[in-house]
Amino acid sequence: MAGEMSVAEKERMEKEDAEFKRTLENLWGAWLSAYDTDGSKTISLEELKSFASSNYTGSDGYMQTLFDWASGAMESGDLENAFKAVDTDGSGELEFEEFAKMLSDEPPEEEEAPPAPAVGNSAFTFASGLLDCCASNPEAYKVVAEIPNARLVEMRMPPGAADKPHDHPSHSMFFAKPAKLEITDYGEDGNPKGEPHVVEIPEGAPPIFPPGAHQVKNVGDTEALVLFVEQYPLCIPCGDVEGFVSPFEACPGCYKVLAENDDWVTGMVEMAPGESDTLHSHKDHLIYVLEGDEVTIYPDGNMEDPHAVPIKPEAGIPAPMSAGPIFAKHCMKNSGTKPIKMLFFEMKK
Repeated sequence: MAGEMSVAEKERMEKEDAEFKRTLENLWGAWLSAYDTDGSKTISLEELKSFASSNYTGSDGYMQTLFDWASGAMESGDLENAFKAVDTDGSGELEFEEFAKMLSDEPPEEEEAPPAPAVGNSAFTFASGLLDCCASNPEAYKVVAEIPNARLVEMRMPPGAADKPHDHPSHSMFFAKPAKLEITDYGEDGNPKGEPHVVEIPEGAPPIFPPGAHQVKNVGDTEALVLFVEQYPLCIPCGDVEGFVSPFEACPGCYKVLAENDDWVTGMVEMAPGESDTLHSHKDHLIYVLEGDEVTIYPDGNMEDPHAVPIKPEAGIPAPMSAGPIFAKHCMKNSGTKPIKMLFFEMKK
């Protein structure tokens, strides 16, 4: 029947909707962490004023759009009306559902209030107008682990496949398999920029790419498998941690720095069966298992409190500091039968 949606189209839309909801939940959590001063798990008018008058300078993304809306309304003296327009239940507090509606495509009903930001169904917004990789190409890009500050994305692309044009924030990468890719760069106007160019990237390469838009085609003979971390627009620094001991300093025989910039370090941990590391610390990080079947973690280095954790290759693991010493300060042993090799991306700030 003409106009009837296919099963594949329905599945694609369901994936995009789930990704959008997960993104909003993470951004809501980050916003509460920064501006919910009374611990109510909601945002009051006074807290919105604090946000609007802050020096927030986020990169592209939902929160920058929200900040522009709120600060613009405050400058025009109309923030209270704008707040009332989105506080649909009249409680005097913004709840998650109202926050989500603000970031949907529908503006508030009151005409006198500044329109709520409309950002579409994507984890980020970009000057190019293009969607992020997961929203535009869910068949090739999948979030395999997520923390409030960032997400770990897995890209799988068979030979001959190509994705749709999309945009990225700055991202640290790791090529789990060698890849021969044809890349077409796109400008901030959302149009192709220059001729396509082919790059051959070896297995184990950890490049760090600046923000930018492109389209990718696998022109090699094998599947491309790439992992990368994308930081969310409202990323809250972990801050200084008393007594912090980096795993790279504590256990240089097991932990290696592959690449780093001012914000993230790409690391690798490798251990033979039965091998252990020494007490060390972590900030927020995201893990991808390349090899191994089990590790045992000792929170705070307490060897009388073992936590055996089954692992499997190609699994992503979110590891926020908020989970406590299980991720933030521990010793680890390879208690499995196979060598372990785990990639991780860790915040530096």
